[in-house]
Amino acid sequence: MALLITGLFLSELPAQARDPGLSDRLRLPPAGFTPGGNDRHMSPSEAARIAQQQNGGGRVLAVERNDRGYRVKLLKNGDVRIVYVPGN
Repeated sequence: MALLITGLFLSELPAQARDPGLSDRLRLPPAGFTPGGNDRHMSPSEAARIAQQQNGGGRVLAVERNDRGYRVKLLKNGDVRIVYVPGN
């Protein structure tokens, strides 16, 4: 029944709105897709490794995920540093 109603609705649209190529352009990306071509999420251990690389080493004290990436606490030369690693 829903197909019949949808079919009737589409037949009433102007020809340009029924463009068959339009449905290809409106297709949703696959689940887990992130813009930029990286279709997987960064793990906490990867975030810790990146934070260590950016700071010349250090001991990882904590890794916390937030909406923009990870917050990594490093201990280096007696100082605690907080490093933000962007990513999903």
